[in-house]
Amino acid sequence: MTKTKAARRPALIPGLVSGAFLAGLTLFAAPTFAGPYEDGLAAYDRSDFDAAIKLWQPLAEAGDARAQFNIGALYQDGLGVPLDLRPAISWWRKAAEQNYPQALHNLAMLHIAGDGVSQDMAQARQYLERAQAAGSVRSVYSLAKMYLDGLGGPENKTAGFALMLRAGEMGLDKAQYNLGKMYRDGEGTHRDLVAAAAWFSRAAEQNYAAAQNHIGNRYLRGEGVAKDDAAGLSWLTIAARNGFGPAAERLESLRPQLDGALFAEAESRADVFLKSVKQ
Repeated sequence: MTKTKAARRPALIPGLVSGAFLAGLTLFAAPTFAGPYEDGLAAYDRSDFDAAIKLWQPLAEAGDARAQFNIGALYQDGLGVPLDLRPAISWWRKAAEQNYPQALHNLAMLHIAGDGVSQDMAQARQYLERAQAAGSVRSVYSLAKMYLDGLGGPENKTAGFALMLRAGEMGLDKAQYNLGKMYRDGEGTHRDLVAAAAWFSRAAEQNYAAAQNHIGNRYLRGEGVAKDDAAGLSWLTIAARNGFGPAAERLESLRPQLDGALFAEAESRADVFLKSVKQ
């Protein structure tokens, strides 16, 4: 039985444009009823990849798009089978023929990277159009970035903003962070510092470090929110603890200027917040 790797979601494929641009690969959907497919998910969860693929293979060959996608993901990550992108692509194409959103999204990512397929931004954009229409929130975000940057087709800031707004309202932290920047800069929409702060706050609450840095500085300046040094220092402290270097540097620059009690309060608030997100 092959159990050489711990179960995990695949990481971004090496060579993708950037982590900020792409939402990355997606893996398995949650089960809805008991059966061989769900038994395969249970086997995957306990790292029994041989059992998972044996359960999914007949389903995939019979045309089950979920199983086709999952077998492709196993090949992409070398779990229970040799690591080989070629069969992964083959299975994802079969699932994509049935408009399976995760397969469409992953094929788009491959075409952006030129990994195992030709680098083709227009083809990637077409896959993302289909995936977002089929309900993939990651694809909504990635397509928004393509529209904003004019990749694979004409640049369209207004359409890019509309897609980013949709992804943000669906709860994607990266989209919420980008909406903060777009409202701040008036990119694809009107400039609105209050809306910018609100979107930075939503991403910050999801523990997105760059957004925590942004909303922290806005509280300190009173930009789009009422000035609140305690709240500003708290968000900067959280961002710094999450490894965001500019937040740590900003905190050090502020120490000579602000009351030490505020920094103690910020540390306490950070403790509470970070404990809550880990639960």
